[in-house]
Amino acid sequence: LGPWSWSVPDIEKYNYTRDQGFDPLVDSMTYGLAHKLEMGPRFQDPQREVADYFLKEYRAAFIAEWMKDKNILVGLPLSITTNDQGGDKIIESLMGVLPWNSPQFILPGSTDDITALICYRPSRLKHLVSLWRTIADHEKISFSKWLLSTNRINDIDALGIAEEFLKRGVSVIIVDVEDVSKNHLDLSHYISCNIL
Repeated sequence: LGPWSWSVPDIEKYNYTRDQGFDPLVDSMTYGLAHKLEMGPRFQDPQREVADYFLKEYRAAFIAEWMKDKNILVGLPLSITTNDQGGDKIIESLMGVLPWNSPQFILPGSTDDITALICYRPSRLKHLVSLWRTIADHEKISFSKWLLSTNRINDIDALGIAEEFLKRGVSVIIVDVEDVSKNHLDLSHYISCNIL
């Protein structure tokens, strides 16, 4: 992979922090999918305006970097699920904001230019604990209460998630997070040195 870019636009305008990277993009795609029937021209909703803003800003950031001949690195903060939460639709929405699918420009590119990196943890329990720490307010809700109240179990199905990308012609790399840790390597360094 040649020069790459972490293409995050100004997201602080709507109370996100730069550390949240692609959370606004996923939130906007999820909102758009959940309210598809309401998205007519007369429908006014502040959340829709925020969702539209982020979709436009991320698309512009991706196009700007792609036109500089850079590869785009996207980190999805939530696992793309294979259950009825619409994970497959989020993958489709993500494909729609990529530069070569822009309605404004004709740019080269295709799914051949995409590689999905999936972090896999062989221990299902460790994987669930990692999800709890990542997506729940783990200082306020115990692991057991979160587990009973969530339907995120499908998020640990790394092979199912990989299959959703493969169905769309996207290359997949699966990284065994525990193996990386056993070898005393930092995951982000491992990814940047061995994959990017």
